[in-house]
Amino acid sequence: MRILLVCFLFAAAAGAQNTIPQSLAKIRILLVMDTAAEKIGESVKDDAENIKGLFRHIFENPKYPRFKGRAIIDTLGEDGNKVGILELANYFRNFPLSPEEGLLIYYSGHGAFDKTVAQGHYIAMSGGNMDRYGLRQATQYMGANLKIYITDACGSLSRLARDSIFKVPPRPPLQGTPATGVDDPPGLIVLAREEERIWEDLFFRHRGVVDINAASPGEFAFGTPGPGGFFTYHFERALSAPTEKALDLDGNGFTSWSEAFTVIRDRTSDFFKKRRAAYIAVHGTDNEIARSADQRPYAWGLGSLTENWAHGPFITLGKELKGQRGMLVYSSWAVVGHAGEKVVAAHYFFDENGDQLNDIDSQYRSQSGKVAMLLFDTTLPQNITRSMPLGRFMPYDQLDIRASGTHRVGIELRVVSRETGQVLVTSPRRYFLYTR
Repeated sequence: MRILLVCFLFAAAAGAQNTIPQSLAKIRILLVMDTAAEKIGESVKDDAENIKGLFRHIFENPKYPRFKGRAIIDTLGEDGNKVGILELANYFRNFPLSPEEGLLIYYSGHGAFDKTVAQGHYIAMSGGNMDRYGLRQATQYMGANLKIYITDACGSLSRLARDSIFKVPPRPPLQGTPATGVDDPPGLIVLAREEERIWEDLFFRHRGVVDINAASPGEFAFGTPGPGGFFTYHFERALSAPTEKALDLDGNGFTSWSEAFTVIRDRTSDFFKKRRAAYIAVHGTDNEIARSADQRPYAWGLGSLTENWAHGPFITLGKELKGQRGMLVYSSWAVVGHAGEKVVAAHYFFDENGDQLNDIDSQYRSQSGKVAMLLFDTTLPQNITRSMPLGRFMPYDQLDIRASGTHRVGIELRVVSRETGQVLVTSPRRYFLYTR
């Protein structure tokens, strides 16, 4: 859920790599604004106005002819009608995307975390729940080389009704000639305005998956009529008139989603803490904002600055297969430019100090003698190879952890060339708690 605060105190307050991918040609933007959401509809309306205004300012502004015709902006739920699984499924089925295009989905409404689903988080729409991993599966086959999922929704702990998990039959891979990319002519003066450079970097020059929620697991996302959601308010403020001084944190001339997210996350958290103190001074401590320590936005992925990317790993704990207790681990990845090369893709496990866990009985053994869960051992069939988001089962008793108690265990994906030993793709390392 998202918590709505109605009080006068909540009025509006004031590592790039050496080769950056060629700019994508277009981006399709879907704004899912659940204005029918119980108790927070007015706040969501403010989010709709803020976020739609932001994208129209960027993509429909005669001041920025570079972006003319490069974005398609659609909305669902803004009219006050319920939005849910059916509306999204119909939308996803009705358009293809090429590898030279991007997809951005921005949701405002209720949500929560359920640790029994693959990615944990789900959005609780007025027309039905949808788990986040299902959303990614539904859009996996659209062909876009950049997918951005941003949700202004709570991260509070709840349980998702099992029959409401979002599933859409996969669309077959797009066939045909991709659209022509848009790249800068020679010279450094084409994007004289720094805001143009920043928008080009964020919406056209990344690859892979950007996946962000307004709150971390266990936290509420707050909002109020006027500013709307605290996260959306600061997302819009950070990107409506961006400066490289504010967002290009390493000063290298390229603004990454990692940098933008850091700024938006910290501003949202700081804003929450100031509003919390002011709210408690008037309303006391018997309310959700007083019981909340923070609202700190959370990211599962922040895109790639190369054509190669990995998304995941995502973990579903508490599974059982053939009498063994364990977990399901999901990942997907893309590799460009290695057609005909033999590669191995596997998940590797680490203790809380960052050391790889050892193999126990050779059932899940890497060449170096560490425990690993093999995903692929194959020859790449084409110049651009993308994997499907597949789940693999890992028994708990294969983790080389002997001491009893609760342990923090890390897992990451690596795609390695068998011919050269080069690591082509590596994912962020994800941690989970394992009790022995």
